[in-house]
Amino acid sequence: MSNNAWREDVAQLLERCAACLREHRDRQGAADLGTAMAYLQRAEDEGEKGATTFMAQVCVARSLDRTERFSFAPGELEQLEAKCNSK
Repeated sequence: MSNNAWREDVAQLLERCAACLREHRDRQGAADLGTAMAYLQRAEDEGEKGATTFMAQVCVARSLDRTERFSFAPGELEQLEAKCNSK
């Protein structure tokens, strides 16, 4: 990810998550939050100090009785990967 591209992506996802919270769309909000967290983790892994600052505030607690599954349309995962690699 480029120096600031992750910031825009995470900001947009968090804004969508906030809208979902207001609209009681919990599953979509959780998916957007999870995606934002994945972008932050990736930026942190690439040495972005700002992402490290955000990730330091996160406490992850996994539920033992629930597993979230994600499904992608054909080619969608490849498009996301290409988008991440082009930034």
